[in-house]
Amino acid sequence: MIDTIREITERVSMFDALNLYGFKPNRAGFICCPFHNEKTPSLKIYADGRKFKCFGCGEGGSVIDFVMKLFNLPLKQAIARIDYDFNLNLVKIRPLSVSERRKIERERLEREKQRKYKEDLKQAEKSFFDVLCELEKIKREFVIKTWDAFDCFNYNKITFFDI
Repeated sequence: MIDTIREITERVSMFDALNLYGFKPNRAGFICCPFHNEKTPSLKIYADGRKFKCFGCGEGGSVIDFVMKLFNLPLKQAIARIDYDFNLNLVKIRPLSVSERRKIERERLEREKQRKYKEDLKQAEKSFFDVLCELEKIKREFVIKTWDAFDCFNYNKITFFDI
C-alpha cells in the first residue's frame, strides 16, 4: 500500500489531477478551493506539482488527499480512483461498474458546467461594466459644462419665479 501511494504521488501531479477533474489553475498556481465556498482563489498548487494548500480552510496534502476530500472517499477508494482515472494499473481491483462510471462522468460534467457558468458570469459582468462606463462617458458629454447656458435667464431678466 505504501509503495502504491509513493508511486501515485510520483507519477500523478496535482496539475494533472486538476485538469482531469475540471479545475484550471491561474498563472500563480491558485484555484478556487472546492472544499469551501469562496470567490477568490486561495488553494495553492506548489511549483513541484506534488502538494496543495488552501489558505482559506487549511486543507492541504498530496494528490491522494485532494481526491479523498474532493470525492469524499476513504484512502483505498481514492487510490483506486486515481489508478483508474490515470490508467496507472497499480492496483488490481474490480473495474468500476457502469453506474459508477456514469456517476463519475456526471460529477465531471457538473464541475465543468459550474466552471463554464462562472466564466460566463464574469464575461457578462465585464460587458455590463463596459456599457456602464460608456453611459458615463455619454452623460459627461451632454452635461452643461459652464454657467453660460443659464445666462440667458439673466439676459432677459427672467427670474426663477417667473418660470
